[in-house]
Amino acid sequence: MPIFSITEWLRGSKGAILIEFAFSIPVFLTLIYYLHDIPRAQRHKQQMNFVAQQMSQMLQTVSQGRSNKRITWTDIKNAALAAYLTMYPGVSMKPTQPNYLPLGFYVEAYVYYVVGEANGKASAKWWEGLYYTHLSPLPISGSTDNATRLVRFLRNADPAQIHPSLTIKPGEAKIIVECQLRHHKDKHFSDGRKCSDVSFREMFGFLFYNPPSLIKGDGHQSCYIGTAIFAHRDGLFSSSMP
Repeated sequence: MPIFSITEWLRGSKGAILIEFAFSIPVFLTLIYYLHDIPRAQRHKQQMNFVAQQMSQMLQTVSQGRSNKRITWTDIKNAALAAYLTMYPGVSMKPTQPNYLPLGFYVEAYVYYVVGEANGKASAKWWEGLYYTHLSPLPISGSTDNATRLVRFLRNADPAQIHPSLTIKPGEAKIIVECQLRHHKDKHFSDGRKCSDVSFREMFGFLFYNPPSLIKGDGHQSCYIGTAIFAHRDGLFSSSMP
């Protein structure tokens, strides 16, 4: 019967441990991915939908105590900034100087006014919103389509072409709110780092997952976008832009 020395036994044990360790590392990393990154990605997605829902609710109630209940751009701005606080705690939404952002991404929010047509189609009439890359939010508005948004500005089109979740009756008017976390390669973090030098993985706090862009434009892109659709109360909106 062969007799093994203590040295040989230790050498064999170390080899077995190394093999077990090599097999356990991928399992460990996979667990981290599913226990940390995937729930975090889902939370970001849910938070952005919550931002859009909160903004929608505020737009429906903010003017109820006024004699003139028509929604203004200031109402849109205030509703957006309040709703985004779930994503931007404290003062992390506010740029420290123009184009220098505490979190590396910034607010863009839009309100679309859409009317149902007699033929079962729908037409967008206007959009208005804001982006927050300077010391105060800047207004933006228009009546044309923009490929850097999920909501499409179309006329006499199937409602689902304007937004996949849109259903609308002839003569009915609906509001679509779209909220984005926008990234631009030429913006900077407040500490001076250029946004293009930081991966989305690091920017959003993931360990392995790198979130894909849902929308891309001229130097900018958005990974997380929330939308909400509602039929507004009388007197809040009309076919004329706020």
